[in-house]
Amino acid sequence: MEDSKRKTINKIFYRFLCAISIAVALYILSAVFLIATFKVTSDSMLPILHTNDKILVFKPTIGARLFDILAAVRGKPFNVYRTKGMRTIRYNDVVVFFNYPYTEWNNWDSIEMDLRKYYVKRCIGLPGDSIFSVNGIYGIKGNKRTLGNTTNQFEAYRDSSYIEQYGKAFVDNPHLEWDLYNWGPIYIPRKGERIPITVNNCKIYKSIIEWETDTRMEDVLDTEMCNGKVIKQYTFKHDYYFMAGDNVAHSIDSRYWGFVPDVFIVGVTSYVIGRVDTNDYKNRIIFRKIH
Repeated sequence: MEDSKRKTINKIFYRFLCAISIAVALYILSAVFLIATFKVTSDSMLPILHTNDKILVFKPTIGARLFDILAAVRGKPFNVYRTKGMRTIRYNDVVVFFNYPYTEWNNWDSIEMDLRKYYVKRCIGLPGDSIFSVNGIYGIKGNKRTLGNTTNQFEAYRDSSYIEQYGKAFVDNPHLEWDLYNWGPIYIPRKGERIPITVNNCKIYKSIIEWETDTRMEDVLDTEMCNGKVIKQYTFKHDYYFMAGDNVAHSIDSRYWGFVPDVFIVGVTSYVIGRVDTNDYKNRIIFRKIH
């Protein structure tokens, strides 16, 4: 009788354990390949996204990323493979990506992925584009498309004090007299594309060349050198994107820290799905599409 009870208890326990294991496996598979949620941590995407909004990323849109998470957490080298997506990233997509892409605040010198930090911005420049800004308004050379929130871009240009709080911007170029609101065109690297490296552009591409080659570049008499050799041209190994916040005057974005590598991008978000803590939506569960 006791043996029968013991067998029954063991059978129930094993079934429970199997059910828990299956649930955990399904959750992990879903998070990796299907859906992930993120909490907005700043006001850089106002007015479309508020602080504490919860947003949904549908992984199959541009494909899920597969990589060694343990190696990434330990800061060791790792490769990233992306599954085939339904489409590529488009202009004005709202994108989630890891860090920005530097791990130390206000030290935009060495690219490194940090899985503990993520950002939400709008994509305003694709690989192969030549992007520029005139009086704070973004543009793509040869493309008349409207990029981001033009009203906020214009308002930010009228109040240019923001750069004084966060230091030198990526788009600053003393050789060309660029500043935060008037700069470019800047070529956004595309995988396989080869470009000449000059005095005018070597500072723009220095960090991503160092990241791709795992070497440090030296500045010798205004000539960039890598492993003791002068770099006259370079072929990029990754696609890169230019990201910007809609709340332009209060957004640290690609204008400050430069291009985002393709492997850093988690996915495209289209919906706010969670609770926000603002006067407009306090204590409400919402579901709305992001435009």
